Amino acid sequence: MSDPRFPDKRRLLELSIGILIFLVMSVVASCRVLDGFENLFLDMRFKLRGQKPFPQEIRLVAVDEASIDVFGRWPWARDIHAELLGSLKHPSFRPAVLGYDFLFEHKNPNNPAGDERLGFQVRGLEDRVVMAYFFEKGVGASFERNPTREKNLERFALPDSKDFRGIDQADKVSLPFEEISRSALLAFVNTPVEPDGRTRRAQLLMRYNGKVYPSMDLLMALSFLGARIEDVKLLKDGIYIEKSRLGPRLIPLTGEGSLMINYYGAMDRIQSHSFLEVLKTKREWMKGGPAPELLKSFKDKAVLVGVTALGLGDRRVTPYGEYESGIGLHAQVLANILEGDFLRRAPARVSYGAFLVIGLAAIFLTMFLPISRSLLSVTGLGLAYFFAAHAAFLKGLWVDVAVHELTLAVLFIGITSFRYFLALEELRRAQEQLIHAAKMACLGELSAGIVHEFRNILNAINLNVECCMRPGISPEKMTRYADMFRRIMESANMILEGLLTFARKSESLRVPGNLKKTVENTLLLMEKEMIRHQIEVKTELGEVPEIAYDAGQISQVIMNMMNNARDAFKEDAEKQITLRLGVLHDRVCLQIADNGSGIAPEVLKRLFQPFVTTKVAGKGTGLGLSVCHGIIRNHGGDIKVTTRIGEGTTWHIFLPQPSG
Repeated sequence: MSDPRFPDKRRLLELSIGILIFLVMSVVASCRVLDGFENLFLDMRFKLRGQKPFPQEIRLVAVDEASIDVFGRWPWARDIHAELLGSLKHPSFRPAVLGYDFLFEHKNPNNPAGDERLGFQVRGLEDRVVMAYFFEKGVGASFERNPTREKNLERFALPDSKDFRGIDQADKVSLPFEEISRSALLAFVNTPVEPDGRTRRAQLLMRYNGKVYPSMDLLMALSFLGARIEDVKLLKDGIYIEKSRLGPRLIPLTGEGSLMINYYGAMDRIQSHSFLEVLKTKREWMKGGPAPELLKSFKDKAVLVGVTALGLGDRRVTPYGEYESGIGLHAQVLANILEGDFLRRAPARVSYGAFLVIGLAAIFLTMFLPISRSLLSVTGLGLAYFFAAHAAFLKGLWVDVAVHELTLAVLFIGITSFRYFLALEELRRAQEQLIHAAKMACLGELSAGIVHEFRNILNAINLNVECCMRPGISPEKMTRYADMFRRIMESANMILEGLLTFARKSESLRVPGNLKKTVENTLLLMEKEMIRHQIEVKTELGEVPEIAYDAGQISQVIMNMMNNARDAFKEDAEKQITLRLGVLHDRVCLQIADNGSGIAPEVLKRLFQPFVTTKVAGKGTGLGLSVCHGIIRNHGGDIKVTTRIGEGTTWHIFLPQPSG
């Protein structure tokens, strides 16, 4: 006994196609092939969310265009940097931590005094300044290592963990010169870039020479929170800070030791001051003025110093801008850590669970609803999932969207396409049955005349047989009767050929042939019917080239048109039908004209629609013209009509000639 939910084989096929598509998309999802699209959806959600207030604990000092105009071409003399550090050393202005996003790898032999001043100011900030260095990957062992500097670097190595083994491995390190490496906090400033050129994550950890080191963002956050290196533990899913002035904190990381950046907005949302503005304010204060509010605003803040001027590099593409600065990016990450405002990617089981639910829902919605309703339902399901994922995103949870939405679309298109092509096949079979039924109905109307015609033939045969059986008939008369037999049989054969062609099953079989002969054979079948209704038939049949057509179907069209003309005549009118055959505009044209009552405008608008008829009940089904229209269109042709009320109607049938 069949399952009532699947009453026919078609439903099982639809379900099989849906499950096959679902399994393929499951493989796509597990292989993370669509991560590029997923990242674009992530960027879109940032824009949908809009920008949010940036923490006031973070300040930027920017090397902008105005600073370049005054202090000259980059890089500047170390004296200028030393002056800035000296400006922030005063207890009234001293920040909680200062991140200096410049690498001073080598001393300047042309200005040793500047290097000394810079080293002195770094020492004066009492472990509040974090100086930048860089890691490199894929470098061989040919470079010259500096054991003294690397010994200074080891002071900032984090306690390693066996649970966290996916951290990127660096092969080379570029550290500041000795006096800075010995006095300052050291942190790397490498930032990964996605394959599409955008920055969506920050590298917080890097492994070098068997040890794990923190980024500038992480080390500044530890310093600002009052935590020590010893207070940090590396767990399987992130960095755990055991002790800080704000309590324990877990920083979620991906497997490579990177943090998904939960962007606040564009860089212009961050409190920023020009490098030039800070030094000018400090110089004015040194002349004896009151303590400036600008310098006081740095007190106990996390301050980042870096380049923002266009043309100096270190530009990043983010969801909010194409040319965001590197220090702006560090500020975003630092804000995430200080506020605990993280973006976590949902576990794979959550994403796949959602994938399973909406995939199965899409299969059944597409299978059991009409196409128009299933489109609305699947679209609504996709929108509902997107907004649910966006609501989770607003709470800091990144749930995959791209593969889910694509799966919905592919499932709908796949199952609907199968249903559509299956419906087309069913429609084709129904159309063939309709054409055959209409043909048989037309043949039924001709049956009386055909029976009468064959009775005449049989009577003529019987009469000639009696004559031949008379005794003593001469050979000449026998020859004359035999010739008459031949002509009678030829006439009967022509009628039979026309009937067989017309009554053949409706599958279209187009073969090259002479359309003129088909018209003549059809008129022979219609002759008695026309005589019975006192209709005069005129022909103007010119020679036309051979074309590929289905003789039986074209014969059916001619019969339907002539029957419609027959029914359009009034009883007392002079009845006339004219058939013309020729070539018009490179197409074979058959015209069937009558002088009947014409077609009313309201009927003309929907003339070829099924079940449209002007005949009284029981006299017509309204299918004839619809079938004729379908036959001609299937032949690659066209059918048009011109009509006037009270004057008559002309049907114009166009069939294509063979190309070349």
